[in-house]
Amino acid sequence: METRLLITDINRSTHDSVTLFFEQPDEQFIYFPGQHIAITASVKGQPVTRTYSFNSAPLLDKRLAITIKR
Repeated sequence: METRLLITDINRSTHDSVTLFFEQPDEQFIYFPGQHIAITASVKGQPVTRTYSFNSAPLLDKRLAITIKR
């Protein structure tokens, strides 16, 4: 299943990591603690897919979040 997520906030936690916060999609987006998500972005015009795990809590946090370290 493909879902488009809109980045609503970026938190630069350290010099080599960033937390991305996403708007909750209109449809109910169900996920579990530690679940991975494949994210595809355009890098220099080419699609690049990476897998990340959520660091937001499904029942506690209103926004979805992942943290990326270089």
